[in-house]
Amino acid sequence: NRMLRATGNAVIIKIEKPVEITKGGIVLPFEETQWNEGVVASMGPEAMKYYPEVSAGDVVRVRGEQGEDFEYEDHQYLIVSYHELLAKVAK
Repeated sequence: NRMLRATGNAVIIKIEKPVEITKGGIVLPFEETQWNEGVVASMGPEAMKYYPEVSAGDVVRVRGEQGEDFEYEDHQYLIVSYHELLAKVAK
């Protein structure tokens, strides 16, 4: 069974497609949103040192234009540097 493992300062995020609705009630497509939200799949060792409060399984947000997106085993992922994390979504 293969797994994705981040290295160095990288964070791998399994993307959850956000739904953004304007004040007028228009639903914006995923591509037009200003951020990505997803579940942390893996953090590299440097990323874990810098952000000890974030770990695999946490929901985070990053700017929409950041990182490299890719598909792996029928899921969308985003790989970013730890400094591109904007927020951890509280449970």
